[in-house]
Amino acid sequence: MFVSCKKEPIKSKVLSTQGLAVEDKVALKYADSLYLELLNKPNDSLNREKLLEIASEYENRRVYSKSKETSHEVFKRASIKKDTLHKAKALWYLGDVYDSEEKLDSAFMYYTKAEKWYALSKKDSLNWARMISYKAGVLYETGIQTESEVEAIRALEMLQRLKATRLIYETTVAMALNLGDMEEYNEALKYFNKVPHLLHQLEEEGYKPDKVKRSWLSYYNNLANFHNKTKEYAKAKPYAEKALKSKNVQDFPEVHALLLNNLAIAYMYTSGNNNRIIDSLLNTALEIRNKIDHKQGIIASKITIAEYLLMKKDTVNALMNMQEAYCISINHKKNSDILICLDFLAKNHIKNKEHYAQKYHQVKDSLYQLEKATRNKFARIAYETDEVAAQNTLLLKRSWYYAIGGVIFFLIGVGLFFIYRLQLKNKKLAYHRKELSNIQKIQELLLEQQLVAEHVRNDERDRIAKDLHDAVVNRIFTTRLNLEKANMLDKNQQEKLISELKKSEQQIREISHDIHSSLFHQKQSFSHVLEDLVNTQKNNFETKFSCSIDLQIDWNVLSIQQKTQVYLILQELLQNVNKHAQASVCHVFFIQSVNNLVIRVHDDGVGFNQQKITTGIGLKSIQVRAKKLNAIVTTKSQNNLTITEINIPIVIVNNSF
Repeated sequence: MFVSCKKEPIKSKVLSTQGLAVEDKVALKYADSLYLELLNKPNDSLNREKLLEIASEYENRRVYSKSKETSHEVFKRASIKKDTLHKAKALWYLGDVYDSEEKLDSAFMYYTKAEKWYALSKKDSLNWARMISYKAGVLYETGIQTESEVEAIRALEMLQRLKATRLIYETTVAMALNLGDMEEYNEALKYFNKVPHLLHQLEEEGYKPDKVKRSWLSYYNNLANFHNKTKEYAKAKPYAEKALKSKNVQDFPEVHALLLNNLAIAYMYTSGNNNRIIDSLLNTALEIRNKIDHKQGIIASKITIAEYLLMKKDTVNALMNMQEAYCISINHKKNSDILICLDFLAKNHIKNKEHYAQKYHQVKDSLYQLEKATRNKFARIAYETDEVAAQNTLLLKRSWYYAIGGVIFFLIGVGLFFIYRLQLKNKKLAYHRKELSNIQKIQELLLEQQLVAEHVRNDERDRIAKDLHDAVVNRIFTTRLNLEKANMLDKNQQEKLISELKKSEQQIREISHDIHSSLFHQKQSFSHVLEDLVNTQKNNFETKFSCSIDLQIDWNVLSIQQKTQVYLILQELLQNVNKHAQASVCHVFFIQSVNNLVIRVHDDGVGFNQQKITTGIGLKSIQVRAKKLNAIVTTKSQNNLTITEINIPIVIVNNSF
């Protein structure tokens, strides 16, 4: 059996600095009180570091629930302060606890998360590489050698640059073990051969002597086990014997038992009468493992003893030891050992051979499925953690981008502000130019209408003058001459004169009527302009427009400027109907009241939003124009009827601006 690279436990300073006894009850009581005290202190870096020391103390004393609770508290506090390094360290400690509990999937998840936070911070490359190395160890313990090898190579590449000898040693051992399990023996041996140099380097660096001694013993055990696995038993013996001759080997009972077991295997498969030595080695190894209650070691000892007894033809005791190993393996879920036990029992238990053979194949199939599921689970953990890391990296980049972008956008914003102001001024100028152009066109139209009216008036004046001259004046002149001779005329002639006078009176009345009709027509000239504006409206809703103008309105009292404003107001009201009303009918009324000229527009459209009534550009334009006439604008919408009314005081109408 190999010895995998063991993570060095994190030593807590919480108790050692206080000089307290290390009895568990006292130590834990003090750790509890200090934990509660720290919870009530400010959330600073020193506080979080002390909490992590307490978490380590709980883990070292196997109070795993409190260790996890404390680490989670540190992570929460570090998140509040955006302390990336303490977040990573809290996750690292959680990974250690789950590894100690042999919950390898959880350990892998927390090591992976810690790795991503260290990678994100880029301030602690050593612990970043450490997390990758620990992931390699968890993958090896899970039996996923290929992925473990990949992670170990990643870790070694970083650690070589950092010259972290201890972690390089641990990862090198992990690489050797992975390659050995994958039966790449030559490559595995290359990595095993690197270990002595690394251990000498640790000694030179003043690394803890007891840790280095244990690492030497592990190195010799691993080589002994490696050569036993490759069936080079003669090469295995010297390594195991050299380690067992070390002075302090008994200080490390777990490794001591491994060495005894590997040496026994080497003797089992070499020539000579070595039964007494083998019995002693196997029994001593089993005693040590029973004493420290090392279940994995007990299983390994009983498997080796069973194989040894079978070699001695003691089948009964061999089967008994293997069955004991099988039961312990099932109780502690040691899957690989279960398979070894079933294989042995299927081949050698004559009575239940078929039962164990069937069981062997079932377990083998289930282990294959379990291994597949485990690989998928670990891959999913890595993928999901990568996604979170990618999001965190993206957020970090975004924060920088936002800072840089903020400055750029500020400068662009200032520039755009000035550009906007210039554009706004230009837009206002363009609007005013358009407004002046519209006013000019309307005034030209009104002037043209006025010229037409003047022309008609002159023609009418000439016609009336001609009629008066040709008809009435001549007839009156003749009648006057006859009246001068009235005394000389008889009665019939006098009656004729009276008749002529009546005819002249009637003709004058007719001419007067023509004059009145002509003047009335002149009053209606601006009305035609307004009617044309209303009747020529068209939109997508096929609205029918109509216009009604009070005949009593005398448009001549309005100046050209006032008429222009009335025209533009009506144009804006009709444009609103075209754009927004969706009406089927729209009526326009011009009404002369006692004190006001009233413009009223009715439509049966969809109405309007009261909140937007004061914000529309068109309505604002109407308000501005109405103000120039001192007019009042009212708009209301009810029951699918919208009414806009403009009341223009007659006082203003009868006076220019």
